[in-house]
Order: sequence, then structure tokens, then C-alpha cells
Amino acid sequence: MQGNTEKKLKTLFDFQKLEEEPGLQNVINETISTSSGIRRLSDDELEYAAGGTEINDNKPPVTGKAFCPRCKKIMDIEIFSGGRGRCMKCHTPIDDI
Repeated sequence: MQGNTEKKLKTLFDFQKLEEEPGLQNVINETISTSSGIRRLSDDELEYAAGGTEINDNKPPVTGKAFCPRCKKIMDIEIFSGGRGRCMKCHTPIDDI
């Protein structure tokens, strides 16, 4: 279904290039202006959003200590939901915290 939608959009944009339809151009301009502040979310932000937790970039991460298999010692880690975390030095994912 998504492929069909993409084909329809491509057809409309191609049509717009040739015909310069004012109504369609208004829709295109409005879409572009309202989507300028969109950014890609990190995996953790997606998880928080899916769980209904507010995303707050100013909030400090939850930290702790755990054994990092890459550093091979107890390291400071950033803790995420579901018993997961990541080493704050090498960024290796750590499960079952």
C-alpha cells in the first residue's frame, strides 16, 4: 500500500512540474513549511515515545555502573528501560542490567 501512495505522490509532483497547478502548489508549500522542524529520533527516543514517556533533551540521563564486555571492567553506563544500558565510554550496548 505504501508503494502505491508513493507512486501517487510522484505522479502528482511530476504533474505539478508540467502544469504548475496553483492549488497543488499551495498544498506542497504548506507541507514543506510545516515539516521543517522535523528531526529523526534516536532509538531510545522512539522507545520512550512508544511507551508514552515525554522526550526531554534537557533532562540528564539516568546513569549507574555495570560491567562493560568491551572495556572488560565496571564502567559508568547510561541506563534505559527494559534492563538495557550502554557504556558511556565506548557506547557498547549492555543488556540485563
